[in-house]
Amino acid sequence: LAGEAGLHPAAGLFADGVRAAGILGLLALALLALDAVLGALRGEEQKRRGATWSLAARLGLSAALVSAVVLSVSTGWGMVEATENERALTPPDRQVTEVSSAAPGVGDAEADLELARRFAPVFAFAREERWAPTSVDAFVAAATLEEPSGERLPAGSFELPSRCPKATEFNCYELSIGCDEDGRRTVAAAALCEGELRRPGRLYRDGAVYVRVLKKGRRGPATPRSLFAEIGPFRDELRTLIQYWLFYPYNEWRTPVFAGELVQRHEGDWEAVTIGLDERREPLFLADSAHCHGTWVRWEETEATTRLPGPRTHPIVAVARGSHANYQDPDEKRSPDWTSCANGPAGVAKAISYASNIRDETEFGWLWHPPPRGWLPADEGRSPMSFPGRWGAEDRMALKNFRTTDLHEGDAPRTPTFQALWRDPVRTIFCGSYEPRECG
Repeated sequence: LAGEAGLHPAAGLFADGVRAAGILGLLALALLALDAVLGALRGEEQKRRGATWSLAARLGLSAALVSAVVLSVSTGWGMVEATENERALTPPDRQVTEVSSAAPGVGDAEADLELARRFAPVFAFAREERWAPTSVDAFVAAATLEEPSGERLPAGSFELPSRCPKATEFNCYELSIGCDEDGRRTVAAAALCEGELRRPGRLYRDGAVYVRVLKKGRRGPATPRSLFAEIGPFRDELRTLIQYWLFYPYNEWRTPVFAGELVQRHEGDWEAVTIGLDERREPLFLADSAHCHGTWVRWEETEATTRLPGPRTHPIVAVARGSHANYQDPDEKRSPDWTSCANGPAGVAKAISYASNIRDETEFGWLWHPPPRGWLPADEGRSPMSFPGRWGAEDRMALKNFRTTDLHEGDAPRTPTFQALWRDPVRTIFCGSYEPRECG
């Protein structure tokens, strides 16, 4: 009944009420059972003369009545929680997604957007996650810009540049909201650095996603033939690629280790999910980015969510707590290769993570899906994809105990257009840094 009503133990008061009602109900049964035992011990004569209920019976009946009231109130409130600001969260059943292959029948831009909406994932975040995908606008408005000369322009005094001063330069600028500068941050920057906790069990529809749709054979510079390399398991079938680029203002990942607490943080995190379609616009695979690497699965191995209306064409993507790495299974813990973005030895950090019990953790805490106005075109010819720079200050890994020891420093994330997944998606997914590798 709770499932049909859209309820789930994640709905806070409902879950607490059910537990309380259950405890009271068990207490009522225990007291009534005690009354029956005492009645048997008193004998038949005592029973015939007993015109009033015993104390145990009265307490048992009271507990039963209170249990019924608590259950009714908690159920009603749970239904309010479930319907307010979208439905409550329930893990999806594993099954093949039903796909409608009908063409939208409108112009290219509208058709691309409709296609992206049809297959857009629903993202499952951990309860303690404080950042959700958003547009870059608030980040840019609160950031300072460091120019190639070293001069820093204050927040609000610049527009995002689209090219470096010298034609031979790239990634020559750096944005920063000063998350490591506690005493110097603006109020707007502090809000971005701190994030906010969300209520478990909710499906949130806020923020934004940057969408890029590539179609094989489409004329124009937007889809060069080189983007559809004739490699991988779908070389003869792949006709369309949809990329969902996700921007997070901040990344803060913490985990306890034997020597203290390990902390990895950087500003301006970019992650991506890629879906491939065949000529009938039916999905072939889904690829998730994670720490400059990633994984891909065939579409029939994905899990579709029931939290959105219409056909079940929206796969679940689980986002790791703090690191924002994307995975398929929300109930699994993994050993992350957290230095892979610094071009370190492949797998070394992953082995250290495993030995130190360091894990990327995912769970069904709360869900996120782009709102109707949160679908933004990812066009390399205009902002923010044209920005030749880094989104944040240094990427830092430190061990904190009696003092802070820096373990690793690297560059903050670059604009997606300067990443391999943007420049050569098929080769990157099937022949590059994604697993499993099927380059044949």
